[in-house]
Amino acid sequence: MKGRVKWRKILYERQSFPDDYSGGDEFLKELRTNVSSVKYSFVEAMCGASRVVLHEDAIVIYALVFSWMRRLPESAPYIFLFLLVIILPFYALYAVLTCVRWSTLSDHLFTLLTLVFFGYALTPVISSNEHHVIFAEVFLFLLVIIFWQKCSRLVSSVKYSFVEAMCGASRVVLHEDAIVIYALVFSWMRRLPESAPYIFLFLLVIILPFYALYAVLTCVRWSTLSDHLFTLLTLVFFGYALTPVIRTLTDTISTDTIYAMSTMLFILSFIFHDYAMSAPVVSMILSVNLSLAASICLVSRIKSDETAFTLLAISMTLFSYWPILRNELIVRYPLSPLLLVILLCPPTLVMLYYRSSAILAVPHLAFHLFVFLMCPWILIKMQSFKSTIHGPWDEACPDERSA
Repeated sequence: MKGRVKWRKILYERQSFPDDYSGGDEFLKELRTNVSSVKYSFVEAMCGASRVVLHEDAIVIYALVFSWMRRLPESAPYIFLFLLVIILPFYALYAVLTCVRWSTLSDHLFTLLTLVFFGYALTPVISSNEHHVIFAEVFLFLLVIIFWQKCSRLVSSVKYSFVEAMCGASRVVLHEDAIVIYALVFSWMRRLPESAPYIFLFLLVIILPFYALYAVLTCVRWSTLSDHLFTLLTLVFFGYALTPVIRTLTDTISTDTIYAMSTMLFILSFIFHDYAMSAPVVSMILSVNLSLAASICLVSRIKSDETAFTLLAISMTLFSYWPILRNELIVRYPLSPLLLVILLCPPTLVMLYYRSSAILAVPHLAFHLFVFLMCPWILIKMQSFKSTIHGPWDEACPDERSA
């Protein structure tokens, strides 16, 4: 009977086949594998990995600046001026990329002035007279982010090339560098607090071209540009005014507890950070707040209000505004993370080696190599083991074109 009568996939007519009959060999002819899988090149994988590297570098830079300003608190004014010099071009780049309007520019300027005013006013509240420098705790989060990055990539049904895997891994490296940079600046400004104004000016100088790049990428209009300028001025004025208050907020807490809290907050910010990818764990607002909370904890170990305000300004730049520009570049230019890693990671490694500790520079370099090269390579190799099947058992998807 089965050889004479052809089975039809219908329900409105009784057929001479069992109820569990599904077509036999004809059923498997509709089997398809890896329909939605996309293969990534090694360069694309490196670009993805560079996002993590850049954020890690930002954290390292902050730690270095903290260490430097703690040793040289008199350098706080210079660091603050340097920060302003860096911020301006980066903001101009951001305005060009996003087409910032004048209204938005005024809002940004007002926000900047507010942050500066209140930040400086609250600085004495979160500062004390103890002298301790910490770097090792910053690297405790490395193992966590490695496993998270690996799992978040493997659960996807998309196949990546090695380049694409490197691009994805670079996001983690960039964020880790941001944390390291902050730690280095913190250490430096704690040693040389008098360098704070120069560091702040240097920060402004760096920000201007980056904002210009962001403005170009996002086609910022003049109204938006004015809103950004207004927000910037608000952050600067209020941040500067509130710095004495912020600096003494955790004055009664022991230094060891402060460093442990900062480490845990940086780890959490690293996990929830936005690496320009869709994931349930991503929360940019939470990541920024955690980074700022960690920065406030570190600032409490600073004597000078000017030094503390400079560190707060650097923290806002590295953990709030820098990720916005970085993600905008990644969206518009997928291979840009590779260039960012090349430009940011070597200087961060050199500063960590000469300004902090050679012992810490080695694991920092090893982390970069693992996330930036090994993780993309592992991802590419594991793609061959991935296989998804699709067939007539899948849910029906309406075709809008046929409708």
